[in-house]
Amino acid sequence: MAGVYFQIKSTAVADAVQCGMKLKEFASRELVLGNDGQARPVMVAWLHPDDLPQKSDNPGTDRQFTCLRLEVDSARCFIGDADLYRAGLRHPNLMQRYLASIVILRDYQYGNFCSPECLLTHSILDQQIEIMGTAKDVPVLFENSKTLYMQHMMDNYEEAVQDGGNALLFSWCRLQESKGLLERYMDETMGKEIFVSKRTGKVVVLDVPDRATAEVWP
Repeated sequence: MAGVYFQIKSTAVADAVQCGMKLKEFASRELVLGNDGQARPVMVAWLHPDDLPQKSDNPGTDRQFTCLRLEVDSARCFIGDADLYRAGLRHPNLMQRYLASIVILRDYQYGNFCSPECLLTHSILDQQIEIMGTAKDVPVLFENSKTLYMQHMMDNYEEAVQDGGNALLFSWCRLQESKGLLERYMDETMGKEIFVSKRTGKVVVLDVPDRATAEVWP
């Protein structure tokens, strides 16, 4: 079992806690999952409460939302990249990549997606639902999915390139230079470039990345 998080209108919380959440009522899209080729309705939940999309929260109206923690079977749920899904709505080739990248929650490696969404294909029983902010809250083991993703990508980068982040910082400084924020000086003898901040005078000295090394990742 795994805990995922779902936003629901506060006016619907009591019914959900007492009667559960029916898939047909809370599904927000249909997707082809698995090998049967059949589109099925899915509810979209999240792996971390801080991943939840911002929604209107006006006290005194039916647009106020509450976060629920759902205990789900990790072998029956799927994980997709929400950013890739949204981009795929405009670019069909990216939608194909989104569908191809979906994995079963049980097999998902945390940090692989910047914005992982949990695709629930079944109704949720009342005993699987808890209201966030109650005494039964379960500690969350990471800050949020985006931070975990960035850490994961940086670890992959360093494992592949092993330059302490030099090439990434070099690229960032070149970008800042192109915006007129840094001055750049070349030292071809040592294979270095020196960047000087026009705002603070801070000096950054970096090795010029080797192109072959830079092509190792991603």
